[in-house]
Amino acid sequence: MSAELSSDVAFGRFYGLMSVATQGCLLSFALAMRPSPEELGEFLCSPEFLGGLAAVLLTWVAAAKAISGHDGALSLPRYASAVRGDPARASTLLRRTVLRLKRIVFGLRPAWRLAEGAAMLGMFWALVYYLCVCFGAPFFSDQRETAAFSALLALLVLLPSLLVYGPEREDLRRIFLVSDLSEADPLAHLLFQNAVGSVVGAWFGAFPIPLDWDRPWQRWPITCCLGAVAGHAVSSVWSLLVITRQANKYVSRQLIFDFIKILKFLSPLFQVANDLHQA
Repeated sequence: MSAELSSDVAFGRFYGLMSVATQGCLLSFALAMRPSPEELGEFLCSPEFLGGLAAVLLTWVAAAKAISGHDGALSLPRYASAVRGDPARASTLLRRTVLRLKRIVFGLRPAWRLAEGAAMLGMFWALVYYLCVCFGAPFFSDQRETAAFSALLALLVLLPSLLVYGPEREDLRRIFLVSDLSEADPLAHLLFQNAVGSVVGAWFGAFPIPLDWDRPWQRWPITCCLGAVAGHAVSSVWSLLVITRQANKYVSRQLIFDFIKILKFLSPLFQVANDLHQA
């Protein structure tokens, strides 16, 4: 196994472990609180949960990068300066002004990359919103609910890939369009499996909505949000087993050691959550 592939596998394993551990803790907390399905679905559509989800995804990637030593995740590309000449030594005022402007524009290139990633996330959100309306979501009502569900799916499907690979079209095409990546690119395959799990879960979550059961939890988009989160959780467990099996050729004790390391890393967060709950 090459060094780059080994780094991708280590990052994917730690990312998967953090994902499974965090979602398991959230599930335990939800079971302890015992909310109704409609209360849980409304919470998943709330701005607080969506903001927290974005922060948690960023934390997963940052922690997996710190533990595994992966170079690509959460890194902006470095550009070699193409601006020649020193503005202080330019012969004319116009020449000095042009050189300074070129340097400012060049220095903003990493910021443009961030803006490009945000634009991709926004376009994906608009696409999900459009598809939801095409498949029967209310158009003249429940705009907030449809927007919140679109944001949830955008965070679960696209944001992890943007955090790991950035807004590189070739990398995104490789993740979502190239098939059978499990051996050649296990990290991309893990991200693809998690995205597919979220979409499939949301799709199956829509089945109870048109039924005439007249239950409060059948209101749009409660079951779709529950299905998307549940599908992401199931796919996270499966993709973790797949990438661990590829690393070790079988699920070995290394997975247990890594899981203990992740729990030690997350233990301060669990303590803070427990203190807030008791308060």
